[in-house]
Amino acid sequence: MKDNFSIEEHFTYTEFIRVVYFQLFRIRIMRLVIVLVLIASVLGMVSALLNPASFKNNTVNVIVQFLMPLIFLFTFFTFFIFIGTGVMRIIKPGIFKPVVVQFNHWGMIRRGKITYELPWNKIRGYKETKRFIFLFNAENPNIIHTIQKRMFSDQYESRQFISFFSQKISSRNDHT
Repeated sequence: MKDNFSIEEHFTYTEFIRVVYFQLFRIRIMRLVIVLVLIASVLGMVSALLNPASFKNNTVNVIVQFLMPLIFLFTFFTFFIFIGTGVMRIIKPGIFKPVVVQFNHWGMIRRGKITYELPWNKIRGYKETKRFIFLFNAENPNIIHTIQKRMFSDQYESRQFISFFSQKISSRNDHT
């Protein structure tokens, strides 16, 4: 098995938006807002159901009353993510420039416009999705590091990386 990996990353606008969505729903306050809006929607629907005359005459209004906060919330998030990402692309274009992320016996080193180092004992774990591998920072759970799976030469290399990463994380846990 390889004992180091060097991965070049280059985020497209669409990939960056996907990462932002992933990160958005990991933030506790955002999950709380979504739950509160959902509860308010359900309470509105229940109150309409408790008034049969209102429900019988305005079934469409009751359904719209239930869906409207959810649609508003989704539209709000989508609008601000697209606008925010566009502004970020203008203000900090370095985010979309290629960087090299190296993983070795020490940890992770991200080289680009800014060099960032993260030892293994500062990495809490990971989550693998169809397109990305998200690495979680142990000191700040709101910080994630994203590895694009498309940057591996093939699925075998991707599996090797996951195995390498898992081994480093588990050996770190054995020594702490």
